[in-house]
Amino acid sequence: MLISQKLGENIKKIRTRKGMSQGDICRALDMDRGYMSTIENGKKNITISQLERLAHALGVTADKLLKTYIEYMQNTETNKIRDGKLVERALKNADDFVEIVRLYQSPIRRYVVRLGCRDSNDADDLLQDIFLKVYINLNDYDSDLPFSSWLYRIAHNETISFFRKKSVRPISVATEEETHLFENIADGTNFIESLDVKINGDILREALTELEEQYRDALVLRFFEEKSYTEIADILKIPKGTVGTLLNRGKKQLNDILTAKNINL
Repeated sequence: MLISQKLGENIKKIRTRKGMSQGDICRALDMDRGYMSTIENGKKNITISQLERLAHALGVTADKLLKTYIEYMQNTETNKIRDGKLVERALKNADDFVEIVRLYQSPIRRYVVRLGCRDSNDADDLLQDIFLKVYINLNDYDSDLPFSSWLYRIAHNETISFFRKKSVRPISVATEEETHLFENIADGTNFIESLDVKINGDILREALTELEEQYRDALVLRFFEEKSYTEIADILKIPKGTVGTLLNRGKKQLNDILTAKNINL
């Protein structure tokens, strides 16, 4: 019996909460890192016996882990239905568009800030521009694409356009989030084996601003917004296979930048 590839997303989340490295789980499942990565990226299935060993390694029962997976899938489907109904209502009655704004304004504003818009007034202006563009183009929304991915694509494009029009550089992520981002990235690239490793926030902020735009965009979506490879491909309008390339090159570039600053991971 096989478990859906989506379990990989839960593996990453549970691993992070438990403070386990990829190597710990690989050893528990008797598999190599490459195979584990393909599970997390949604390219492989996992068997019941592997699920049981994984649950044991994480200190939970297989039933609980499977329940977590089922709830994840149900929430995903529920969100899809909810968004579809919201769009349908907004198209019939413009006043109902406010429900979409209420639901997404907080995560979209965080995303804009994470892309580098640290000025509060600019972030507010960008948020208004984003939702105005969403409203104007709502008729063009393709229901085959998750609404959140379509919305994030607009937010991404508007934010990048803002930087280019103002000829300013992004200022990276908020200070309180920097260590969390680094830990996620580091764990995903084997820079470190423990999530307890810390790095000076100012150094990381500077390193992130030195990343090429395409790499920073992909890293923020993957490790901050926790988007899947498919969602990132939809948002950035790139082939799914390119997502992995951008992430790998971005993590390598970040590592090189930090190494040049005499920070060896």
